[in-house]
Amino acid sequence: MDFLSILACPSCKHKLAADPAKLRCVTCNREYDLVEGIPVLADLRNMPRHLLGQIRYFENETFRRKEPFLREWQQRYVERFIDHFKPKSGELVVDCGTGSGYMAIELARLGLHV
Repeated sequence: MDFLSILACPSCKHKLAADPAKLRCVTCNREYDLVEGIPVLADLRNMPRHLLGQIRYFENETFRRKEPFLREWQQRYVERFIDHFKPKSGELVVDCGTGSGYMAIELARLGLHV
């Protein structure tokens, strides 16, 4: 987990340590799930209902569609990202609080680890 060095506990801002299924803060001992190797740094047990609904929507959106369905301007953003950063399949791309999630969904479809 190379990216572990750039992550911090959302609660106390200290370092996180990894075990096979969780991340744990070395200071406050809060635990965060790893879902398919992706850290979930939100407390899903205390999240408002509307945010849980958004999570369900994007989880369904990611796995439901076989073909991309983006507006033209969204497709251009994805293309510009790829042209500028030139990511390769299997590389890690960190997407943190960047909006609706379409960029992460499309990059994951291209084989990037988002």
